Amino acid sequence: MIATPQNDRIEIARVMQSPQCFPTGTGQSDTRVTTLKDGRPNPHPCAGTAYPTITEAEIVAMITNPQSVEKQKARWFLPSSYVACDARDHAVQRKIGLFWWLCIDIDENNLKLEVVASALEALAPGASRLLYSTRSSTVDSRRWRALLPLEVPLAGVDYTDTAKAFFALLGEVSAGTVRPDPKLALTGQIIYLPNRGELYEQEVVYGRRLHLSPDHMVIRHRDRDRVIAEVSLRELAERRAHRATGRSASGTSATPIERFNATHRIADLFDRYGYLRLAQTDDWRSPLQSSSTYATRNLGDHWMSLSGSDAASGLGSPSQSGARFGDAFDLLLHFEHGGDFRGAVAAIREECRSGDLSPGLGTEVREREHRTSGNATSNDDTMDGDRVFKGAASDDQSKIGTAGDSGASGSPDPNTAPRKPTTFVWRDPALIPGRPWLYGRHLLRGQVSVTVAPSGIGKSSMSIVEALAMVTGRRLLDDWVAPDLRVWLLNLEDPVDELERRVAAAMQHHRISAEDLGNRLFVDSGRDWPLCAATQQYLGAQVNSAELNKMVVEINVRRIDVLILDPFVSSHTVNENDNGAVDLVVKQFWAALAQRCNCTVELVHHTRKLGSEEGTSESGRGASALLGAARSGRVLNRMTREDREKAGIPASDATSYFSVIRDKANLAPPGMREWRRVVPVELANGDSVGVVEAWSWPDDFAGIGARDLQAAQQAIGSSLEPLRYSEQASPWVGTVVAGVLGIDSSIDHERKRVKRLIDFWLKSGALVKVEIKDESRRPRPCVQVGVLASA
Repeated sequence: MIATPQNDRIEIARVMQSPQCFPTGTGQSDTRVTTLKDGRPNPHPCAGTAYPTITEAEIVAMITNPQSVEKQKARWFLPSSYVACDARDHAVQRKIGLFWWLCIDIDENNLKLEVVASALEALAPGASRLLYSTRSSTVDSRRWRALLPLEVPLAGVDYTDTAKAFFALLGEVSAGTVRPDPKLALTGQIIYLPNRGELYEQEVVYGRRLHLSPDHMVIRHRDRDRVIAEVSLRELAERRAHRATGRSASGTSATPIERFNATHRIADLFDRYGYLRLAQTDDWRSPLQSSSTYATRNLGDHWMSLSGSDAASGLGSPSQSGARFGDAFDLLLHFEHGGDFRGAVAAIREECRSGDLSPGLGTEVREREHRTSGNATSNDDTMDGDRVFKGAASDDQSKIGTAGDSGASGSPDPNTAPRKPTTFVWRDPALIPGRPWLYGRHLLRGQVSVTVAPSGIGKSSMSIVEALAMVTGRRLLDDWVAPDLRVWLLNLEDPVDELERRVAAAMQHHRISAEDLGNRLFVDSGRDWPLCAATQQYLGAQVNSAELNKMVVEINVRRIDVLILDPFVSSHTVNENDNGAVDLVVKQFWAALAQRCNCTVELVHHTRKLGSEEGTSESGRGASALLGAARSGRVLNRMTREDREKAGIPASDATSYFSVIRDKANLAPPGMREWRRVVPVELANGDSVGVVEAWSWPDDFAGIGARDLQAAQQAIGSSLEPLRYSEQASPWVGTVVAGVLGIDSSIDHERKRVKRLIDFWLKSGALVKVEIKDESRRPRPCVQVGVLASA
């Protein structure tokens, strides 16, 4: 029996008498409490009585013989063996419940059964599991529920934290693909039993019950987070006591910061800055997070975060345990002032209309400037357990800090910098988070990518279609795309009405409705927002920190995942041929923005004049530092005349086709050449707008099978005279082949297709090349039948 508070032992012993019978009911409104939340007596005829129960065997039987009813009539259960009338009360279950199953809901990413099963097997190898699709599951939106029986039950006080740890690790082992609904970590959350809908799939795996021993990775993850929270709360309490003592001794009045904290609730600011709340709990998800965990807790007058993304962005203050914490002012400082402490103080002083800062503020300024200088560098939402425990027990082993103004990176603070070198601690590769790709293998969260192309080729139109693909989650150009992305198109050249035409045309062509966008697409013109990331000064280039902080706020508040900037050259006024200046713009503005906002930044750039030369990602105009600072680079090239002739594309359509190749990829292998074309789309206003779509190279063997080869072999074998290999000679073997296949060999590109078919069959042995003497006794290459094709 697992350890529980002494006062709960009697209750736990009572509910363990029937450990594998669970409370069950029908529909969300089925509750047996005597008094409802609004104070009214419960009208349910069974109010005040225990819930009926369901056994494990009955649940397993429902997997293969599910109910098929509307959700409000569907049967559910609770994985706890406490069945009294208040069994659906979170607090009661947390106090005296015993949980025999872990339950998981997966509603995102339209995952196939084998993907979910593989992730569960990786985290709980050899364990029994029940996996079934939910009532609302469809072919286009698969949704899953998984049940894992436990060998040793979890006490209610442990269930939520353990389930959260399991959910987080499930996300890690699946590289972020499997994202469980965190609501099922709540102790009173009902679990709907199998219910057949439009699509029903299931899997039952019989094995041992999942044993969550003290050394199991789930328990280690849970206990590590608890240690972090405990140490951080202790540090926070000590800091509060220290400041209260100092304030009392000095006799100073409240500062503007203290007045701001007193008049602004943490929960209100969480709402304001785009945090998401887990049901009615105190747990929230930061807009900076890349994972689906709820890693921030509202502590009333302060908050605490276990998110590595929050740490990487410098939000709040670092604790020795590796967590971050802060108050209402810290949220304002980060999200609205980009770390500019004095600017934030000036703003709230104006808000308070308090005139000059009170004498007591000087100490607080120094204290906060020291605290907010820390900026952890990890991008993961989980931290290595060993480092956490070292940090809790020693000085500064887990703190990583950088100092700088307005959030820009600078020299390490000797008071907070970690000791180097750092000992490498091996961990299971299956638990190392996968790279957070957002679009194909080009856009990576927290990084800068570059697309280089000549003018007028269609790069802006392609960016618009890619933005729509990311917003809708559809593979419009056949590239993989992460789900539920929010994209900001910032075009610094075209006016808003032209952008509207292009977006509308792309939506029309790719059949995207306004509802499909879901308020996830943001479009702005540089004519309305004259962005300037950096300027050329007498002593060199200078980053516009105020502009950077402004963009950080806009992106964080709107939870932008992808920023597409078009073109890069219009975003600054530095000398574009100066490698040092361009490197500064990319790294200290755009890369800093990507890291602070945990988003990806795509920079669209022009090539230099290439003439007839094919461009590479290194063909960008100006300094090469732009590509050097990017993690992925790709180039667009117009289709050459030779390729156009091979594909049978008329000269009148010469500028409509272009290739995309990712030839600079620090974090992934370079991609194969892909093809796109621009097609005209007529809008209702009479405008014709070019829209980019995917295009595949014609297949020489399209519509040609084994019977066609047999017919060609028969025609060649029946010829009364040798058939020449050279298309300049007569009789040419290609004329015979073209006649059999119904191809017009008088058309140049079709003639070349026939020649490629013959060459392929020669390589395969279906045809052979032989030397036959002509009338002049000179040997000539001819074609004869080789290995006969079978039907």
